[in-house]
Amino acid sequence: MDIASQKVRLRAKMKALRTTLKAENLDAANLLSENLPDSLLRSPAKVVSGYVPIGSEIDPILLAHELTRKGRKLCLPRLVLGADELSFFIWDFGDPLESGPFSLVQPDGNPERVYPDLLLVPLLAFDRKGSRLGYGKGHFDRAIESLRKLSKITLCGIGFSGQEVSRVPTERHDQKLDWVITEREAIRIE
Repeated sequence: MDIASQKVRLRAKMKALRTTLKAENLDAANLLSENLPDSLLRSPAKVVSGYVPIGSEIDPILLAHELTRKGRKLCLPRLVLGADELSFFIWDFGDPLESGPFSLVQPDGNPERVYPDLLLVPLLAFDRKGSRLGYGKGHFDRAIESLRKLSKITLCGIGFSGQEVSRVPTERHDQKLDWVITEREAIRIE
């Protein structure tokens, strides 16, 4: 079976599993916050990208609060379909949001575009080598690749521990994680 087909099968399996994991882990957002490594709190990152959860994704709001209390600016991704580009815009708690493509909830109005150096990203599956399975459109991978060309960034996957698999099938364009934070642990990818 080719890699693309492997990813399709794994996505279907992991979407169903993540729904179950969310129902079983109602306190996951609090536990994520408790597992935020000190090294990420002390990192020189100035702008943190969060996300508004879609469906059964873990909500990273408490992680974002913790990082902003340490002086970081917060931003959220915004997808422009015609350009097929994921960009990042300053957002603060209480600022307006709007519905975007693919059920994305994104900054509304005319916020300032920024280039985050610490990204909290959702996932469907991950492995201990830093591979991440997303939704298959490649928006995050392309955005991360562009950011990595500009400066050093830290990519932190956010998910349930049950989303770990022995191996995520990968292709050349897939971007590696530096960290994974789950409700059970923080995993530094070496």
